[in-house]
Amino acid sequence: MDTINFDFYTIGVSVRSSDPVVIDNIRRDFSYFHRADIARADIVLQVYNEPPDYSVVSRLKPALRFNTAACYDKQSIRYIDYQGKALAICDYDSEEIKVYSQDEDLLHEIPYLLLHSRLGVLLDGRGLHRIHALGFSMDNNAVLCLLPSGGGKTCLGLRLLRDPRIKILSDDTPLLTREGMVLPFPIRIGAYARDVQGIPQQYVRDFRRRRHGAKKLVDIEYFHNSIGKPGMLRMILIGRRRDSCVPVIRPLRRISAIWPCFVSGAIGIGLPQIKECMLKPGISELRKNASVICKRAGVLMNAIRACGTYIFHLNSDGESNYDILMRYISKEIRAIT
Repeated sequence: MDTINFDFYTIGVSVRSSDPVVIDNIRRDFSYFHRADIARADIVLQVYNEPPDYSVVSRLKPALRFNTAACYDKQSIRYIDYQGKALAICDYDSEEIKVYSQDEDLLHEIPYLLLHSRLGVLLDGRGLHRIHALGFSMDNNAVLCLLPSGGGKTCLGLRLLRDPRIKILSDDTPLLTREGMVLPFPIRIGAYARDVQGIPQQYVRDFRRRRHGAKKLVDIEYFHNSIGKPGMLRMILIGRRRDSCVPVIRPLRRISAIWPCFVSGAIGIGLPQIKECMLKPGISELRKNASVICKRAGVLMNAIRACGTYIFHLNSDGESNYDILMRYISKEIRAIT
């Protein structure tokens, strides 16, 4: 099997597969974190392009059922059956994951989401908390823009990439620390075909998802010179999409920013992860999840108290959204610093 290694803020990951397409997809998805060697592998992900063996699952009772998957637990191991099309085996004690399928799309999507899911757990343990937001910086001053899925976050991020004053931290999952620092977590950008026009085709791939349809993936190599360094969080923008309005940004009371931040950061709605890997039955698991959510919420509250909070009304015109955003944050960051 071929092996490719990554280092996610001291969390070592090894991905192994005999399928060169699998290796290439994972490499391009996370190329910012690619390393030739790592000290140790905290997560080992093995991907097999072969039919799943359901003999173990057939002897177990389902612990959880979802629309697209059924979960079976045996001690520390979870078996996830994706409707007979793929089987994932997750050992939570050893952090070893195996994925079996002959579906090319599932061999990309499922390992990608499983890796994100387990990374999120280990990053939380190191005090690095993901938030579903567009993160960028100007003069090393970080800004988070929270928008729901489909709200125009990716379109805005792609436009910001063309501005030399802006450095991208992540279009989807920047990391936030208790000290209020935003760390870069750049991954490939998922966008609609209309949003990637003009991007050289060697940086663009097709990505067909089970539930949300097809997208185009923009490789990190396309924008690697525009990735920023860690920066102190200065502004949180709570985005609201109103196609009929004129784009506008106004100050927002901190108390009004708490719930959107809680949803996007403490709960993690919109983050690339899958519930069939994250959720486990039992009171002890509920307590553990509640503890993690409380820690995330504490980090978010510190951030909200320390920076400016704003409401950002966007419309369907990406250029006008970009113009008002740049004018406003330029003025605010000059005033703050």
